[in-house]
Amino acid sequence: MLATFRSIALSVMQKYAEFGVEAAPPKPYPFDVAVLPTRDDLVDMWLPLERERTAPLRSGTDTMARTCKLHGDTVFLKCIDLTTSSTANKTDFVAKLKEMKALRHKNIVEVQGVSLVVYSTTLCAAMEFMAQGSVLNVIYNKKTELSAKQMWAMCLDIAEGLAYLHKDAKRAHGSLCTMHVLVNAAGTCKLNVQAIVKAPASVDAYGVMEMAYRAPETLDGHHALDLAARQAADIRSQPYAQVYAEHGYVRGDLLIAQAKVTGALAPFSTPATWPTDAASVITRCLATEASVRPSITEAVAVVSAQVAQFA
Repeated sequence: MLATFRSIALSVMQKYAEFGVEAAPPKPYPFDVAVLPTRDDLVDMWLPLERERTAPLRSGTDTMARTCKLHGDTVFLKCIDLTTSSTANKTDFVAKLKEMKALRHKNIVEVQGVSLVVYSTTLCAAMEFMAQGSVLNVIYNKKTELSAKQMWAMCLDIAEGLAYLHKDAKRAHGSLCTMHVLVNAAGTCKLNVQAIVKAPASVDAYGVMEMAYRAPETLDGHHALDLAARQAADIRSQPYAQVYAEHGYVRGDLLIAQAKVTGALAPFSTPATWPTDAASVITRCLATEASVRPSITEAVAVVSAQVAQFA
């Protein structure tokens, strides 16, 4: 078969020669390491990372998550191995990179650009480094004691990031939970931009530790909801931590899914510590019926009022 292919190719080349027509030069491969920095869609995002060698992220098991230096500051790198990844995966990586780069807000993790690392074998998206990890890590860190002022400020950070998505970017988050909110060294909360653009997780696969944060209507299929419905689902990001603590993640997910039908897991009672002027709005955020939930604009106003009391 190879010999046949070669003979056909040679015949075609001879025909071109007979008519004095030169064969068109082959198109450059868009993911060639010499081509990537010059691509029209990437050239303005290309970064002068300070080191060719990078350090794996200390926490987690993702080998494609690394850190590096940019202008003296640490940046987080989300990478893809150009030597082993398919063209389809490389194309998807760049598409997601550009989608993330377009989301610009003080409470969304910023994508600063793109570059090659590890001896030009790895393409990476460079993002601002969030030193304290997820807000879940901060909450459960026994060495960290948050004041009421800090907690309300963190709530406002999250609410304003979500407001940007809903009002300016005209999109929904889709998987807002404590794992997808990151905290920088100064204590500012920012929505993890990677979680915003990722494909929705399958709600048929239990044990993913995200179901507790989903509005009940999303359990019937997130893809079927329109934008307004998905934004309403963002408002009701309610954890059932006590269910997971008692039953574990897999059975906890099953119980929460069953509650969609049976109503067995009602929202918890309003804690006495909730401010009276905010309790009603917070309770509405947890409503099973989407139409009862407040808009993100109303939520931001309520949280802003609480933060203002500490000024």
